[in-house]
Amino acid sequence: MSGKASSEPEPPRIMAIEGPDQVVQGTEIELRWKLGGGAPAKLKVDGREVTGNSYKVKPVADPTVYRLTVTNQAGTATAEKWIGTHAEGTCVSGFAEVLLPDESQQSATFHLVLRDDLGRPRRAVKYRLQIGGKTLEGTTAANGAIEHEVPPDVQSGDLTLIFDEADDAANLTYKVSLGAAPVGDGVRAVQEKLNCLGYGAGAPTGEMNEATREAIRSFKREQLDFENPTGDLDHETHALILGN
Repeated sequence: MSGKASSEPEPPRIMAIEGPDQVVQGTEIELRWKLGGGAPAKLKVDGREVTGNSYKVKPVADPTVYRLTVTNQAGTATAEKWIGTHAEGTCVSGFAEVLLPDESQQSATFHLVLRDDLGRPRRAVKYRLQIGGKTLEGTTAANGAIEHEVPPDVQSGDLTLIFDEADDAANLTYKVSLGAAPVGDGVRAVQEKLNCLGYGAGAPTGEMNEATREAIRSFKREQLDFENPTGDLDHETHALILGN
């Protein structure tokens, strides 16, 4: 008596789901994935059935989370891709400042901090900085910082954030101006400066609100090393935020 042994089907596996990490709101991008394991019977992105190994989407919310689901007779696999978004022309990259040297120094320190809309550091983001006749490349630090020595008379540069080396359209380039930051008196000036520093104080209305108080607390924690800061805007904090 002879017969052929039957083999159980293998469940699907998602090896990777890829796409840019940050885009302008509403920009069309392509999600790409690599599958392993058993052959898929169905593929869905956020419940919408798709075919092949890619799918075009237009993320709007910040962040937008896409869920890929792959199923066959033996099982189901899921994976997510998080994509941050921002409005075109916004100060998405936080702040830049040049620490001016004294007469004995031949260079200045360029310092830039990258944060998302929730104030979290954008760590491990590849970048290319063209400034002072030089091209500088690297990856943001754990606190979202970029720091380089630059010529002391530098006034501007171009910063490219590299989210997808295979797709130039997914990368973002900013003109970095090293002119004066917002100055002035009152709450509005503080809100404008905190926003440029990446602390998310909300719309500069000139009125204190909870978003502004939380931004002040974050500023005090990170810049002044306060352990349990308040959101109060006293004269000393006002001067420190505005750099006066």
